[in-house]
Amino acid sequence: MQNVGHADLVDGPDGSWWALALGVRPRAGGHLLGRETFLAPVAWEDDWPVVNPGAGMLSAAGSTPFDSPPGAAMPTSAGLHDDFSAAAPAGHWLSLRGQASFAKTGPGGLRLTPTGHDLGSAGQAAFLGYRWRHPDASAGIRVVPPAPGLTAGLALRQSGAFQLRLELRTGTSGALVTAIERDGGVDRVLGSVRLNPAEAADPAGVRLEARLSGREVALVATAGGTSYPVAETDAGVLTTEWAGGFVGTLVGPFATGDAARPAVVTAFDYRPATA
Repeated sequence: MQNVGHADLVDGPDGSWWALALGVRPRAGGHLLGRETFLAPVAWEDDWPVVNPGAGMLSAAGSTPFDSPPGAAMPTSAGLHDDFSAAAPAGHWLSLRGQASFAKTGPGGLRLTPTGHDLGSAGQAAFLGYRWRHPDASAGIRVVPPAPGLTAGLALRQSGAFQLRLELRTGTSGALVTAIERDGGVDRVLGSVRLNPAEAADPAGVRLEARLSGREVALVATAGGTSYPVAETDAGVLTTEWAGGFVGTLVGPFATGDAARPAVVTAFDYRPATA
């Protein structure tokens, strides 16, 4: 555990004592979860509190992260599935710089109408973000291939200047999935995969997925029953040590381009590796 602080002592209804504190869980020299809230047991010795008796310090072995967001469809320890069938986006979704008026949910899934701003601009992008909560996890969306002129995708966003994206575009020759890293506000293409017209027209849609293991992330596209590795990279641009701040990483769908046609996302899944 690192960057530990701002602890409060609380007593439980059963007489037990606990420390509620902030901290980070580094992996391979960095962390991309941001500062989290942890609960650790406390014992009193000679009228002084001892956190994690036997260790005397906040550590991952004796502390429990508070990682269950309000309004989650299921506990985050088991993962999350959202088909966007509710009348409004669920409480686990975050938007940038204001209410998500660009997002409509209901039968058929989520409809994202581009706002004229992308994920790096100072304006409000058409993006819904779920907080990434585990060092090893996967997250993905199933998206209907967008109309020409529209880009739909999955973003892992630390800030406007630091992010990873999987972008899906369609044209007369099929669909193109591109993996992009934004580092310090500069985009770099990590890899791309072209889907044939039959795969691009699959009524089940295209699945865009990020699989994170510590600092390594695989970006994958699945269409027509076939999975294509688009890129594998170091997720360092998402870490506090690289990008600054303790904000952590958001993951979710976004849309840019022609505002006359919304992008349609039919499902989102987040799954810890241990679930």
